Amino acid sequence: STPLPHLASSVPSCVPGRVGWHGQGQSLPDAFVVRGCQQWRVMDQVGFDMAYIFKYSPRRGTAAREEHPDDVPRRVKEERNQILLADLSERVERANRAWVGRELEVLVEGPSKRNRERWSGRTETTKLCSSDPSPGMKPGNFVRVRIRRTTAHSLFGDVSGRAHWVP
Repeated sequence: STPLPHLASSVPSCVPGRVGWHGQGQSLPDAFVVRGCQQWRVMDQVGFDMAYIFKYSPRRGTAAREEHPDDVPRRVKEERNQILLADLSERVERANRAWVGRELEVLVEGPSKRNRERWSGRTETTKLCSSDPSPGMKPGNFVRVRIRRTTAHSLFGDVSGRAHWVP
């Protein structure tokens, strides 16, 4: 029995991942190696929708450099990294679609960095959410936003009410 379903419900949706870790092999197809690696299996089973994914790179003065040879070529690491990132993006986009039509509380951060006519903020699960500003809205306010569309990286909606207004 695996503890993964319990893990998914008890920790934030984030998992570290490494690709190109020594000993992962070079002779197998990259998709097989990545999708067969422990990090991918955990991400797949738990359904994480956020991850920090890194290519293995031993650092001078660390145990990793002394104990684990860097035996996977940079090109192979990059290909595996892209496979994990693409899988994650697909998973996140699918998960984000479940928010469409729902109303979420959003902590307002201010004007969006990509579109200054819209404002952005974060949900309680730290998802980036963008909406048109509401009169009197300012950074630090909590607003209710009804989500109408999503991407792998953002939620987009309309302010449907004030949750907590900062004076």
